[in-house]
Amino acid sequence: MMRKKLIGTVIALMIASISSVSAVNYCECGIYAGVQAGWAKIESPTDNDCHKNLHGIRRRDISDSQGGFSWGANVGYNYPVYPEMLVSFEAGYHDNGCSSITFKNGNEYRMDTTDWELLATATYIWCPGLWFNVKWGAARVRNEYRIFHMAENCDLDPTSITKKWAPTTALGLGYNFCGFDIYIMYRYIFGSDLTRMSRAFSVRGEAEEFSGTFKLRDRAPRVHGIYAGIQASLY
Repeated sequence: MMRKKLIGTVIALMIASISSVSAVNYCECGIYAGVQAGWAKIESPTDNDCHKNLHGIRRRDISDSQGGFSWGANVGYNYPVYPEMLVSFEAGYHDNGCSSITFKNGNEYRMDTTDWELLATATYIWCPGLWFNVKWGAARVRNEYRIFHMAENCDLDPTSITKKWAPTTALGLGYNFCGFDIYIMYRYIFGSDLTRMSRAFSVRGEAEEFSGTFKLRDRAPRVHGIYAGIQASLY
């Protein structure tokens, strides 16, 4: 009986010491850096709804992919404003993956989307180690819409690149242990719905007959994704 009490006391002391170390590490000022990986969806012109009425193309003649692997990295600075609250400023980079569309004639177009972002973050610590945060800022979004494979002549510029600022936000939930954060995050870029032809492209030539050259408009697409990540404090 005495042994069980002793073991229980030791375990309780270990848990308390780990929690206190986690809380102290997380609530100090300092630089941090992290990486994330997950899945993202791009509301891009490769959506089949954007092309289904062009040249009499039917939905069954198109296959598209709007989601895929995405990854990112970030670095920032933490500053505690209350015992349970942190504010941070960070910069990051995200490769939002590739969306694509393939037509029955063999033509395949792809859109690669990447962005640099500047964010302000508010983090609330529920209990030692467990936290929730909200991020808000702006992203410089780069889109490259290109012909990946061309079996027949098409009306699209060979490569169309745009760069545009767009507001972005993210929600995260994680746990901190000895200076490391393991978390999940939802991220959203407030861009335009480029799944519509009129919003995605400008046309040089006779638009009514679709005989002109299509060029991507200077707009950022909507992007949303979910990630798992790890972050380390670099004091």
